[in-house]
Amino acid sequence: MNTGNAIREGMVVNTSDGERLGKVVGITNEGIQVEGGLFFPKGHRLLKSDIQDVRGDRILLLRDVAWLRKRGDAPAEASAMDTAREEEEEEVVSVPLMEEQLEVRRRVVDRGEVDIHKKVETVTKTVDVPLRREVVHVERVQGTDLKPDATYHAFEDQTFRVPLRGEEAEVVKRAVYTGEVRIHKRPVEQARHLSAQLRHEEIDLTGKGELESETTEELRRDLESARRAIREPDK
Repeated sequence: MNTGNAIREGMVVNTSDGERLGKVVGITNEGIQVEGGLFFPKGHRLLKSDIQDVRGDRILLLRDVAWLRKRGDAPAEASAMDTAREEEEEEVVSVPLMEEQLEVRRRVVDRGEVDIHKKVETVTKTVDVPLRREVVHVERVQGTDLKPDATYHAFEDQTFRVPLRGEEAEVVKRAVYTGEVRIHKRPVEQARHLSAQLRHEEIDLTGKGELESETTEELRRDLESARRAIREPDK
């Protein structure tokens, strides 16, 4: 694909396996020059044939980091000027550095259970109920115009029965619906503060050889820049 016109300095270069090489610092007829970073401290030259796609401010390569390291910094198809410049450059020794980063994962655990028990309680309730009953009232009535009926036998012992009725109270219990209790279960969030000891690797330069005055400090700045790129990739 023709991507030459879309490439410009400052674009971020990513390998096919998602690693960030750095930003474009130079453009040639053969390809691009990428700034130094975590994988290639002194930068890397890429051919246009190594580029898969250009998306916005990003360049996606056809190659992964392992392939680029195996090929080396100067591709076989590079220009004669680039090849001669590579021969003049000093030997590069890569020292991988690692660090630990904090990753928090959440998992569902059993936090117990709540038992809801319904129990029966007995209370005594007293009510006043008016009950009716019949009583006997005896009244003597004077008069000669009254005549006894056929059941009356004069001058004989006789018993007359008067039925008496009354009301009795009977307690009847019945179950009625008085409502219900609804139980809701809902999730709640609670902030937890987690901390852990994280390790990272640094370098120290020692020995009897001659070192440039700012070499160690420059390396530290490059490493810190690479760490920030891993933690906060460009959006």
